[in-house]
Amino acid sequence: MFLRLTLIALVLAFVGPIHAQENKVQSFNGTAALTTPVFNVADKWEVRWNGAATITVTILAPDGSIVAGTSAAADGSLYLPKGGSFYLQISGTPATSSGFWNVTAVEIGTSTAASVGAPPTQNYAPPAQIPTPGILPTVTATPATNGPPASPSAAAGTLNNAQAAAIVLVKGDNGEGTGFLVQMPDGPAVITNIHVAADNPNIKVTTNDGRQIPILAYNGAADRDLMKLTIKDDHYSYLDLATDVDSLVHVDDDVITPGNSEGGEVMLNTDGTVRGVGPQLVEFSNPIFHGNSGGPVVQVISGKVIAVVEGARRTNPTDALDRASLANSKSAIAGSMRYFGLRIDTVPKWETYNLNQFLAESIFFHNFHETSRSIDSVLNGTRYERANVPVSNGDEDYPSSHYYMRNDRIKALMDDYHQRTADYDKSQQMDAGRELVSDLQDIANADMDVIQRPGNFYGYDQTRAKMEIEYRNALKKELDNMDDHLSDLGH
Repeated sequence: MFLRLTLIALVLAFVGPIHAQENKVQSFNGTAALTTPVFNVADKWEVRWNGAATITVTILAPDGSIVAGTSAAADGSLYLPKGGSFYLQISGTPATSSGFWNVTAVEIGTSTAASVGAPPTQNYAPPAQIPTPGILPTVTATPATNGPPASPSAAAGTLNNAQAAAIVLVKGDNGEGTGFLVQMPDGPAVITNIHVAADNPNIKVTTNDGRQIPILAYNGAADRDLMKLTIKDDHYSYLDLATDVDSLVHVDDDVITPGNSEGGEVMLNTDGTVRGVGPQLVEFSNPIFHGNSGGPVVQVISGKVIAVVEGARRTNPTDALDRASLANSKSAIAGSMRYFGLRIDTVPKWETYNLNQFLAESIFFHNFHETSRSIDSVLNGTRYERANVPVSNGDEDYPSSHYYMRNDRIKALMDDYHQRTADYDKSQQMDAGRELVSDLQDIANADMDVIQRPGNFYGYDQTRAKMEIEYRNALKKELDNMDDHLSDLGH
């Protein structure tokens, strides 16, 4: 029996036109001057802003020409009667050093919608009164270095200088991955995967120009493999987060996955397209490599982060249905590997981690999982190889028939079993097999009492615990049914 964890099913969301209701297109937060990426709106829309800062908002076309604007105000709105491609320049000085502003572009309905109603009156600029460039403060019409691409159709596979500077290396004693800098509602942070930091003491975060970023606190998403490292701002570059992926992202949108591919501490860009959007996951076609984990999935047209690279899932080549579907030209899945990122906008809760407890948990899960894979190696490793399925050389595929040799206790049991079965008669060989199964059952039962107590773990690790319990219970069931298959042991 082949063992594998059940893959998470994706619910694909296809976003249709919005009628007679508001649709948040983009949202930007900050404390200093900013030039946003280009974004698209379909029809009449508004720019709204508020916060502890007096700012000037200017709306520009992709060629840098000024479309509209308003003078300094802490709160306000600016109405445009026609959609298209735009970007914003936001300037001004916060009232305090911690004075955040928030600027949001909102689509307020189609031109034919009867129930849209009048736009807000504050700072309202009807079409006949859109300010001319001479009325506005001096603003550089050409996008700044941290601004948008030259047009919404800029080639995939590229980030501007400021975006590239927001990608960081996350490295510890046992491995390395990718992260990126963002402004969260509670302050600046580095986002990466929990598994990048798990079982990886002495984590250090480094910018691509070699600066080390001090970590103030560790926070984990309660329900998915996302970690938020709280930091202090030190004039870093930041990526913009999508706050409503369902409305912003469409299938076939171009996306970039920059990251520390295959290690080496060199950030590489890989481009592709969105395959589908689910409540927690975004599927994309971009190939990813070891070291990409924790990096951003950036939508090209908006420049926003729509997900965080989590990893890949392999379709089951031993399953007849999977093989037939892959061979079908109409299949939405084009290859044996599927690539996924985790959404940030739907995280229900962030938990503050005690670092020592988190590291202890991650070591426990690593050892528990390795024990399960070593038992699986004894029971099924040769069959995986004979079936010509992808076999692990240290990665997360099926364990080979030699994988158990990583576990000293199981290796000693198997060495003793092979020695006894080589020299003894059939009856003694069967006795040796029963002793081996009994010893493996003892190992399979170890730590089950610990992992089955949810209060021992943080939220995401409780999800991991359920998966590990399912895997271990399947192995225990195999061991309980081994009496009729003792001759298969070691073969």
